Amino acid sequence: MNFREFELKVKKAGSHKFKITGSYGVRAAFREIRKNKWEGCKRPVTEKEFYAIVNAVNECYVEALLNGEDVFFPYRMGRLSLAVQNRCAKIVDGKVKCSKPVNWKETLKLWYEDEDAKNRKILVRHETDRVFKIRYNAWYGMSKNREFFKFTPCRSLRLRLKDKIKNNEITDAFNYGKVY
Repeated sequence: MNFREFELKVKKAGSHKFKITGSYGVRAAFREIRKNKWEGCKRPVTEKEFYAIVNAVNECYVEALLNGEDVFFPYRMGRLSLAVQNRCAKIVDGKVKCSKPVNWKETLKLWYEDEDAKNRKILVRHETDRVFKIRYNAWYGMSKNREFFKFTPCRSLRLRLKDKIKNNEITDAFNYGKVY
């Protein structure tokens, strides 16, 4: 068995089938605006124009976030901010507790080469003392049911953020507490 087959077996890749249901997106927003006869708009726009407008606004939000600014949503729907959390390793009750993120690429290489490490579930960790996250804070909003809002950043945003952190372009952010 080569490394790629081992990796797919351990990750159980391809076995997860899921479908997102009950979610609203850009298309649902376009249909809702069209159903309400473009109320509050000067002129109707096509679906393609609507997507272009939404993408342009989202790109402005991303650029502001990557520059270290907080993004406040309109109509007091909350804010996005960059937060940092300190990570460390310490001994608690005679056991090592480590909150540093797992380096899965190196861990899988170790497990492929050493069967004993796999059986003992030894993990390789990143050598970082801080972890940056994009946090959605709904408590800055004034809407009803604000605790049910959820924000998940897209993969491209997370990768761009990771590149900026590696190049030391982002050095400070809101500190949101201890790990332990």
